[in-house]
Amino acid sequence: MAQAGQTKKYAGWARAAYDTDDEDEALTLWQKLFGPEFVAPEVREVAKSIAASKASLPLLIREEAAPSEEFIEKKGYRFTPRYRAVLDCRVHGMRGFRTPRLRELPSVPRHVKLRFEVLTDAPPGFTVLWKVRNRGQAAAAARELRGEIMSDGKTHEESTLYPGHHYVEVYLVRDGQVVASDHHDVVIR
Repeated sequence: MAQAGQTKKYAGWARAAYDTDDEDEALTLWQKLFGPEFVAPEVREVAKSIAASKASLPLLIREEAAPSEEFIEKKGYRFTPRYRAVLDCRVHGMRGFRTPRLRELPSVPRHVKLRFEVLTDAPPGFTVLWKVRNRGQAAAAARELRGEIMSDGKTHEESTLYPGHHYVEVYLVRDGQVVASDHHDVVIR
């Protein structure tokens, strides 16, 4: 009899996921059935693109912390990844291009806008934290190495001001735990 009750519960989740018009609610219900590996199609598509591009990226050596740099672990958050997060970034203001994905370009020029968006399969109810880390002589001379962790929504915009190898990270936090995160390199020429 206990198995019949479980089967009814699972069938109810499947029916509710199929019948709802709310994509976030449907995803949450499907994840109840299949686990956190069940992700939205756009997350899966961008994740494949990232995996393909990472194979050609050089490994970066960890350098000294910037003067005001913060680290998520030192702010008391524990990493308990249960969901996927993928940073998608579009470049705005490049001559001859519409809005290409940053991951598809080897580098970007100075003085363009970058619009980052986090795609995730995490159900609603999380806080989004961002970290932007500038590197290089120009950023150091301007005292703009950055690295602070800031709260923002699911999108974040930046301008490309300093040449060098920089990065942006995103953390999805729920109940003091980082449940998903991603890292995106930014090379400015």
